[in-house]
Amino acid sequence: MIEQDIQKSILDYLNFHGVAVKTGSGSVKLQDGRFFKITSGFNGGRGWFDIQFVYKGNVYLIEVKAPWGRLSDDQVFVHEAVKKHGVKPYILHSLDEAIEMLKEINETQNN
Repeated sequence: MIEQDIQKSILDYLNFHGVAVKTGSGSVKLQDGRFFKITSGFNGGRGWFDIQFVYKGNVYLIEVKAPWGRLSDDQVFVHEAVKKHGVKPYILHSLDEAIEMLKEINETQNN
């Protein structure tokens, strides 16, 4: 499966679960009708995440990769930068990994 197909399946899954999702930069419409602006201006936009989403009051960042895919140097730089600010970036290779990610988020927030 190619990255584009994996990304679509992850977006469909997150949308099904009522998650406000955005790919790239711009605005995302929240469930209550408000808009949330997300930009990819950091590092000139290079290496920014494929998917950004708001869920239960937190922002999450996902990089989608094919099963054989790996992060570019710019992506490694951006991932390390957001980690320094307490954000856990996710690298997902399949819909199954997205399901596990959302399960982990729900378990963490319920504790």
